[in-house]
Amino acid sequence: MLAELAYDADIAELQHSVHHVQRGLKFHFHGYNHKMGELVRMVFNQVVNLVSDENRFEIQREKYRQQLTNFFLGQPYSVCDYELSVLLEPSKYHQSEYLELVRQLSFADWQQHAKTVLSTGFLEALVHGNMTKQTASELCAQVLEVLPHSPSGPSDMREQRLVILPPNTEYRFHTQNANPDEPNSCVELYMQFGHQKLRDGAILDLMAELIRDACFETLRTQQQLGYIVFSGVHFQHHVSGFRVIVQSSSTAPDVVYDRIIAFLDHHRTTAIQDMPQDAFDEIRTALIAKKLRKEDNLLQETGKHWAEIEAGSYLFGRKAHVAKELETVTKQELLDFYDANFSAGSRRTLVAMTHGADHPIQADPEGVVTVSDRVEFRRQMSSHPSSPPICRLPEYEAACLQLNSAE
Repeated sequence: MLAELAYDADIAELQHSVHHVQRGLKFHFHGYNHKMGELVRMVFNQVVNLVSDENRFEIQREKYRQQLTNFFLGQPYSVCDYELSVLLEPSKYHQSEYLELVRQLSFADWQQHAKTVLSTGFLEALVHGNMTKQTASELCAQVLEVLPHSPSGPSDMREQRLVILPPNTEYRFHTQNANPDEPNSCVELYMQFGHQKLRDGAILDLMAELIRDACFETLRTQQQLGYIVFSGVHFQHHVSGFRVIVQSSSTAPDVVYDRIIAFLDHHRTTAIQDMPQDAFDEIRTALIAKKLRKEDNLLQETGKHWAEIEAGSYLFGRKAHVAKELETVTKQELLDFYDANFSAGSRRTLVAMTHGADHPIQADPEGVVTVSDRVEFRRQMSSHPSSPPICRLPEYEAACLQLNSAE
């Protein structure tokens, strides 16, 4: 039904999409504004009054089952990154759990769930572009009228947290590729730093900028470990970290890991400590300019704002704030940050390894904690607290107060 509506909307230069996300459903609308409200109302009306038959249900169930199965046959770096994300987040279900559920799901189960899924919920919306505040508020109010739900506030939502990795500890999780003919293996090294403050975020961004090109040049070009080499900041649920991903068909995962660590340890001296001050200033100035550069289009800018909403921080001017902090970051601060987070005695490390056909899983070296059960691992670990928003909008506060008084 929504597919038929999408065709008509596309003729009018309007697009929409619906995605299942961890905490509910995400609707995305974009296009010309004068008919946007009508499209939004039509989509939500169809979702609320969704009608299906058992044959169509079986087709969609089989399609989703194949999608879940094929995910593990994809690129090893995608599987590796996914496995690490599940290990980090206690409330996240694994694709294998979804697959088992889909196999058992009946048409009657789906019908019952469809009736109740929209009965309670919390609506959060971003209206961005050529639309007034009044029109945007009216549009959201109309959506709430359509949805047969009991109002709830953000506090009723399941908190999303990350596990706390202890200092000077390394955990490793291994999986064998689902495709027995897949030659590539992958290693993702994740180092956790804790709840991020703006100053620490600016220092980490600059650190990542200094590492990125050297990491690629060393591990891919010089050592030729593989075609896929990536390094960068990992920021999720207010917890910051750094990660390096290397996919290789020629080198075993444990050897790749040793090469990554050797690079990071060597990089402190070669790329930070011995860097001339004028070179440091040039890189810092270039990063500030990148932070202050405007987005190329409305979709990019909307994505930036929505990321703040999803994170619950609501710091819509984050890039400008970080750029301001960068102006005064010194090379010594960078070295201190490295010693406190990247050095061998302080690293909080979680490593995910996906093994290819020629690289069977080997026993981990002494001192490494092997994770054999992801559920038990998350159960035993403490979690970072759910961080409050950095920037409270007056409208957000008012809406929360109104919901609390209604209850």
